[in-house]
Amino acid sequence: MDSRGLACLIGATVLLGACTTDVSGGDNNFTGGSTSSDAGTMTPDPSTSSSGDSASSSSTGEATTAPAESSSSTGEADASSSGGFSGGALCGNGTIEGDEDCDCGMDGECTEDEFGGAACEDLKDPLVPGVLTGGTLGCNPASCRYDTSQCVYCGDGELNGNEACELDMPITTDCQTLGKGTAGDLTCMDSCQIDTTACTECGYTFRFDTPEECPGDWVTLRTTGAAPVESWECGDPGPFDDGPGVGKTGVWGTNLNGDYQADESGFVRSGNMDLSNCGGQTVTMTIRHWFQFQGGIGNDDGGIVQVTTGDPDSLVDGWVTIAPTEGVLYIDSPVLDASFPPVQGSAGFSGNDSKENEGTWVESTFDITKYAGDTFYVRFLIGSDGANERGGWYIDEVEVLGSGGA
Repeated sequence: MDSRGLACLIGATVLLGACTTDVSGGDNNFTGGSTSSDAGTMTPDPSTSSSGDSASSSSTGEATTAPAESSSSTGEADASSSGGFSGGALCGNGTIEGDEDCDCGMDGECTEDEFGGAACEDLKDPLVPGVLTGGTLGCNPASCRYDTSQCVYCGDGELNGNEACELDMPITTDCQTLGKGTAGDLTCMDSCQIDTTACTECGYTFRFDTPEECPGDWVTLRTTGAAPVESWECGDPGPFDDGPGVGKTGVWGTNLNGDYQADESGFVRSGNMDLSNCGGQTVTMTIRHWFQFQGGIGNDDGGIVQVTTGDPDSLVDGWVTIAPTEGVLYIDSPVLDASFPPVQGSAGFSGNDSKENEGTWVESTFDITKYAGDTFYVRFLIGSDGANERGGWYIDEVEVLGSGGA
């Protein structure tokens, strides 16, 4: 045997001790991934980011930085790796050489340099069904390849690693909290980062889920003293037969624990929404609501939506009835026959609507572009006649939104 063969034999024999050391470690749940010899190509992935900033996304909600396609290493060990050699380099000498991903030396304690400065979230592993977002990166001592078996990834159903959201899980923050605007829809990208490109400074969102929002600066009044005290109140619906049930929390409703009143003409009104940032945009208002009114031949009871850009304390003057343009629409034939105007004689949400709409949570969208300015108020007004009251009207969410992104 020549000197080169003897050196190889000695090197392979010395490495056997290192090959029994497990350096993957970590307390994270096993979520799949490569353990060197059975892995495909594994490359550094520059698309991951620990922030939820929209700078990591395009206007379509897709990450703008694509993962690198060039491979820094392969997860397949060559024929010599079982003997401690990788691409002509000695695996286990503590120095990354040849086509090694990592090399933690004989003691099995991996330093940042022995990992090549990489962490789970820096890699793209073809055997993992999602972007790696954190966890503990290991180094296989037999092949000096990355071991991602203790890494976590986007799409595993758990919010972990550097993730700001998880696919198919509700996003619990909003544009305003993230400092990206006053309203707009947030989506979760394939990297488990939040896409904020739909956020805008033109808009408001009211969900009534907290004491600050329920009632917030919203108020309840009557349009006429001849009507009984208005029944609108903010809170959680109670368990009465005609109502929406107790599954929904944080709503404005016409009596949270029973039917609305006879001869009613009461409303709940918002505070001022400054829409001066909406110039040149289409502005819509979408409400999520539930209603159940007395209908019949007379179409007796119902609800309407009104807006004003003037004095909100005026009970009638300056208020304009607006009709939805999308979603659940008003019933206009016949018009409502409540005891008092402005519901009396108006089209509106009605007990004569289809059973697919009445008594279920639905959405209605209004075009309010012509009213966008520095003063804008909205109110939801119920009207009834003298008998046969029903479950009423419940407002779960109100969103005013411009068409332009921030």
